[in-house]
Amino acid sequence: MFLALVGLAGGLRFWGIHQSLPLVTGRPDEREILQYTAGFPAGDLNPRWFIYPNLYFYVVFAWERLVLAVRGLWLTTSDYGLTLRTALASLILYGRWLSALAGTLTVPAVWAIGRRLGAEGLGLAAAALLATDFLHVRDSHTLKPDTLLALGLLISVWLVARWGSTVRASQSTPWSRRVSATNRPKTSPPTRPQIVDRTPSLARSSAAFEAQPPIEREEPAPRLLRRPRGRLALQPPPVPLKHSAVGCTAVTGASRGTGLVLLPSGTTTGSIALPRCTSLQRGI
Repeated sequence: MFLALVGLAGGLRFWGIHQSLPLVTGRPDEREILQYTAGFPAGDLNPRWFIYPNLYFYVVFAWERLVLAVRGLWLTTSDYGLTLRTALASLILYGRWLSALAGTLTVPAVWAIGRRLGAEGLGLAAAALLATDFLHVRDSHTLKPDTLLALGLLISVWLVARWGSTVRASQSTPWSRRVSATNRPKTSPPTRPQIVDRTPSLARSSAAFEAQPPIEREEPAPRLLRRPRGRLALQPPPVPLKHSAVGCTAVTGASRGTGLVLLPSGTTTGSIALPRCTSLQRGI
């Protein structure tokens, strides 16, 4: 189907392409485009006519020289300057071939864009519409830049569509997976793990541990008796002991259980005597 559409497009564009020739004024601007390239063979690349982009003049000049070179392989052919002065109609026909070829190539370009953006059916439908388009067929019969401009534009659109497909494909993959796949180092195939026998080393370690002398631990020094910590309490007044032959008075210590110091009754603080009624608790 696709090849049939391309063949149909080529047939419509090349059929009747020699119309109005050898009259060189049948189509506007065809004669002027070629006449302004007369200085190109001598090295003067300034066309001095800017109705059309200058690049088109250079493309037409290169195409005409190529056709003349191919024709010269079989037939006697004059150079470009002489042909331009004596056989201008032939150069117009060769230029129309370029327009018809570019117009035919726009059909597969449209098919490629539709196939990229949609499906095969969309590409074939777009190609069929362009292949039979009247204005496109008419402009393909003329030595003018219209079909070349259309072909360049369609190629640009196809490149953009291809770039968009690549971006969508990259966005569908997680970013971490793309980074890991890009930065993943090349590794050798996995090998079987080697089993290492560590029994001799364990035996040597155990023997070295048993050969060490025992560690002598120092006994902690005995702690001195300390005065029990507690809150100071108010001391009761001196109480006379009951079972005392001398009549001692008990003076308590700082806290209960520390012992008593017994002083004789009526003694003064200047002379202290220890009678036989000295006791650590309240008794004789």
